[in-house]
Amino acid sequence: MSSSATVSVGSEPLGPLWAAELDPLFWRQLPTEFPGGGYAHVPFAFWVVGAAEPGILVQLGAQVAYFAFCEAVRACGLKTLCYAVDAWKGNTGTRLYPAGVYEEMRRYNDARYPAFSELLQCTFDEARAHFADGSVDLLNINGVHSCDAVRHEVEAWRPRLSNRAVVLLHNINVRRDDFGASRVWEELRSSFPSFEFLHGNGLGVLAVGSSPPAKVAALCALRDPVKLQAVRERFSFLGERWELRHKLDEVSRQEKEVAAAHGQVASLENARKHLQAALAERDSRIVALETELAAGRMAAAEAARQSAAEAHLRARAAERATQARAETTRALVRTAGLPGPPASFLSANIRFVYISGEPDTPGHLYRVIRPMEACKALGVETSWMRVTEIPQRLKEVAAAHVLVIWRAGWEERLATAVETAHRSGARVVFDVDDLMVDPELARLEIIDGIRTQGLTEGHVQDHYARFHTTMLAADFCTAPTEELARHLRRFFRPTLVLPNGFDHATYRISRRAVRRRRAVKPDGCIRIGYASGTRTHQRDFAVAAEAIAQVLRDRPQCRLVLFRDPDTAEPSLDPGEFASLRGLGKQIEWRDLVPLPKLPGHLAEFDINLAPLEVGNPFCEAKSELKFVEASLVDVPTIASPTGPYRRAIRDSVTGFLAEGSRAWHQILIQLVDDAGMRHRIARAAHQDVLWRFGPLRRADLLSSALPQFQAVGRQASRAFALELARAGNQQPPKVNLPPCEVVFEANA
Repeated sequence: MSSSATVSVGSEPLGPLWAAELDPLFWRQLPTEFPGGGYAHVPFAFWVVGAAEPGILVQLGAQVAYFAFCEAVRACGLKTLCYAVDAWKGNTGTRLYPAGVYEEMRRYNDARYPAFSELLQCTFDEARAHFADGSVDLLNINGVHSCDAVRHEVEAWRPRLSNRAVVLLHNINVRRDDFGASRVWEELRSSFPSFEFLHGNGLGVLAVGSSPPAKVAALCALRDPVKLQAVRERFSFLGERWELRHKLDEVSRQEKEVAAAHGQVASLENARKHLQAALAERDSRIVALETELAAGRMAAAEAARQSAAEAHLRARAAERATQARAETTRALVRTAGLPGPPASFLSANIRFVYISGEPDTPGHLYRVIRPMEACKALGVETSWMRVTEIPQRLKEVAAAHVLVIWRAGWEERLATAVETAHRSGARVVFDVDDLMVDPELARLEIIDGIRTQGLTEGHVQDHYARFHTTMLAADFCTAPTEELARHLRRFFRPTLVLPNGFDHATYRISRRAVRRRRAVKPDGCIRIGYASGTRTHQRDFAVAAEAIAQVLRDRPQCRLVLFRDPDTAEPSLDPGEFASLRGLGKQIEWRDLVPLPKLPGHLAEFDINLAPLEVGNPFCEAKSELKFVEASLVDVPTIASPTGPYRRAIRDSVTGFLAEGSRAWHQILIQLVDDAGMRHRIARAAHQDVLWRFGPLRRADLLSSALPQFQAVGRQASRAFALELARAGNQQPPKVNLPPCEVVFEANA
């Protein structure tokens, strides 16, 4: 073909159709990874922008053709402002968007066209308010397909169109289901100059303005059958090439995904074989132990028939053997890290550096300050810094053996810290106390805080994506619950569980609060407390709201204790959302939110502590058992939802109660309200139960096992790992046998 071949419309040429380096019809710069159609009309989108030179371009329904418009604006050096309007949520018009497509399109848009293009995430009707009458020169309608919906958009946007306006109408050649653009097209083509493309489900071009661009007017005035056919064939041929390219790229992407899946399957198969081998080894050891036990029983039976003197000698020998085994066990325990790490490990002057992503929140105390205290108890040097302080304190990072990053999303300063730590040979540990590493879980149906805090799913997904990146940059992860640890391990990150808990200061404050309450004469009220700090637990409270309301009505002496901001009076739980609580305002007792050191004073005034959560919700299942622990320190019994952490922390009806369903909540509440002896007995058992499992000694103990694992210190790491596996199978602490008694006198020592 000659490079000068052209197709003319009247006296206006459409352009040289074979000059690929010059003609817009042959441009190839455009992504093909986005879902949906629109590729068949990319060449016409390139052409019409140069022909119309619009001041403002609006596309309803953000398919890939929108970026063709933007690319044409950039390539032609126009001053056009481009806007794509779409909700990008579920079914919009005729399309079902996959998760994350809005974020992908926005990143592509912001990288290439930030100066003149904007994606408006809203409805088409909401978008009209952003444009003045007579301001839109090019309107591309591609987001609706029913007859009424198409007609509505044409009529609703009509006042916004300028006297140069061109309207593009998609799917005019589709006659199935409830597609109705063809009927609207038949109505409009008789009222305005028009041109019709038949390929790609059909595309209608309308010169709506009184003074349309000359080239568009020439296209709409084209009547010569030969030229009509030539124009349609060329745009159809070029559009087909774009569609084929899109399909080819899609196949390539799918092939890569399949290859990755095969690799994962192979990895899982290897893991399965290793587990089978370990299981077989365990089975053989069990058989050997059973054989040894049987032999021991036979020996014992034979020994019973021996003389008393021989029995005495054997008893003495057994006693000496027991003493020897006990000494050996103590030596092994000391080596494995109980109560402190091996001397050879600490002699290396290990240094921990913490980077806190949210230093002004309560979580900073639980996940940074208290672990640092455990480090100091083990003789480990430690310090912490804010993310903003990283550039000035990089020398500390470079000197660290272990860098712990708590709840910080990925950014340039954090990247510098991680690179510095790895360059100096340090291990990087990512610690997080909420399920915020999987952007796919940032949905309204899972996280109620998105709604109650006025956020959007897209904003939270972006936020979680930064945490996901931080997690992937780390060598290890730590989390307060096994459920949260499982989510981190899904991304192939070795994760240790370091539970939340209390420190010595909190315990002293809690016990003083108990003694203060005992010294106050009871006022006859039974206080049922819910200590939520932020308004992110509306749906959690809903699981028990109806039962609580019924108890308040049945027992007028009961009070529901809630908290609110002392400055704004904004409640951390909005009772107005629960119809069952209406009319019970006089039985709701409001307390001011206080810093953590003062919280035990309020908890000690509860008679019953509430910890409701949505069972089965992955975000709630990952929450720690802190409400139970802190209430137990002040001798207050807890009713909790049976999520994984609470099932492990609470022995039902012994150290607390697990309630699922409104009926269970009501039954347990009534029992505790009516039986002061039960409240005291359960609270006392809970107090004894949490002292070891969630206290500072236990935290130091767990950290001493984690240290060699973080550092991968050969046998020490293996022993520490094996020790924690053994402990995991024996979670029940030994019971302290305290008979019923009365406290006659107490004093601080």
